[in-house]
Amino acid sequence: MHELGHALGLAHSSSRDSVMYPIDQGKSELSSDDLAGLRAIYSRS
Repeated sequence: MHELGHALGLAHSSSRDSVMYPIDQGKSELSSDDLAGLRAIYSRS
């Protein structure tokens, strides 16, 4: 999931709840931080 985030343009996150946290926390669901990052990249506004 983490590497897919990179492929989508996400950088590492400082939030331990994020799949984009640099150290694997075993997360398999996107956090609000991850979703906000994707919205910032892909929003149409």
